[in-house]
Amino acid sequence: MNLNKTILFSVFTIILLFIFSGCTKSGIKEEENKYCKQLKEQGIVDNYEFPIVPGTPEWAEFESHTEMIEACQIPEDILTNMCTHGLIVTCLNYPLLSDILVFNIIQLGYDSQKESFNGLAELHKRSDALSELIEYYTNFDLTKIVELWDQGDTYNAIDLKMTFYIAGMIIYQEDILNQSDNKIRKELVKIALAKHDYMQANNYVSWWQAYYSNTTIMGRIMLLSDFQPFKQAITNDPYIRQLIDRGCTYATSEQINKIVSYARQFMNN
Repeated sequence: MNLNKTILFSVFTIILLFIFSGCTKSGIKEEENKYCKQLKEQGIVDNYEFPIVPGTPEWAEFESHTEMIEACQIPEDILTNMCTHGLIVTCLNYPLLSDILVFNIIQLGYDSQKESFNGLAELHKRSDALSELIEYYTNFDLTKIVELWDQGDTYNAIDLKMTFYIAGMIIYQEDILNQSDNKIRKELVKIALAKHDYMQANNYVSWWQAYYSNTTIMGRIMLLSDFQPFKQAITNDPYIRQLIDRGCTYATSEQINKIVSYARQFMNN
C-alpha cells in the first residue's frame, strides 16, 4: 500500500470510529487536527499526486484545455480528508498552475484558477489556511534558489521561484488575509520584510515575480489594517493602489521600495 493510500485509509478509519461512537462533529474535527499535527511532526505531507501530468502519454492525448482541467481535479473523498499543509503543497504542484500567468492582470488569473481547480477552492474554505500558509512561507528556503542560480541551473531556480511567487499570491487573497488579527498581520509583514531583504542582498538573481507577491502581501495587510500613512500615500499616488489590487505585476523597483518603506513604518507603529 503506498503512502497516500495509507494516509487516506487512516483518516477514513478515524472518522468512522468517531461516527460510530456517537462523537460530535467538533470531536471528529479535533481528532483530524491531531492526526494532521502528527503527520507534520513526522515530516509527512499527505499531498495528492496528480496521476496525469505534462509529459505523460495520457496528457499528450488531450485535445482541449478543458480535458486537462478535468483530469487534474482531485477526487472528492481525497480532497476533503487531506490535511491543509498537504493541500497547500498539492495546489502548488497543480499541473496547470502557470495558467495564472496568461492573464495580464494576475488577480484575474488567480480568480479564474480558483473557479476551475477544486483544490484551490477547497483551500479557501479551510479555517486554518492562513496559519498553515504562513508556516509554509516562513520555512520556504530562498537560499535554495540562489544555490541553483549559482550552479547555472536557472530552469529549476525559476521553477522554485514561481512556487514561492504563487504561495505569496495565495496568502494575499482577501478571504485568506481576513483570517488574521493585528498580531498575525504584524508577524506576516515581518516575514515578508525578511524575505525582501534577503532578495535585495542577493539581487543578482532575477527575483521579480517573487518581489511582486511578497510586496503585495505587505500592501494589502497595511490596507486591511487601515494604516493611515500608507492610505494617504496611495491617495496621492492612485497607481500604487492599482498595483496592489493587481498583485504588483510590472511594479518598478522604485514602487516596490516605496511600499516596503511604509511596511517598515507599519512595523514600528
